[in-house]
Amino acid sequence: MLIGFYFCFAVILDPNSSLSFWVSIAPLFAPLTMPVRILAETPPFWQIALSVGLNGLTIAALVWIASRVYRIGMLMYGKRATIPEVLKWIRQA
Repeated sequence: MLIGFYFCFAVILDPNSSLSFWVSIAPLFAPLTMPVRILAETPPFWQIALSVGLNGLTIAALVWIASRVYRIGMLMYGKRATIPEVLKWIRQA
C-alpha cells in the first residue's frame, strides 16, 4: 500500500507518462493509482477497463489459489503449511 501511495505522487505530476500508465494497470497498485490518475487527467476508457479487468482476474486467481490451499491443506490434513507444501497443494488436481 505504501509503495502505491508513493507512486501516486508520480501520477499526479505526469498522469500521461509511461510510469503512470503501467502503475495504474498493475493489479497491486491500480486501486490506489488509477483513481488518482482519473482525477488528475482522465485516461482513455480502454485503460480504465483494462485496469478493472486485470484486477478482477487477479482477484479470481488469488481466490482460486487460496481455496485450493484451504481445501487440500486445512480441510484434508489439518496441519500447518510450509511454503513447499503450499506449492505442492496448489499443483494437485
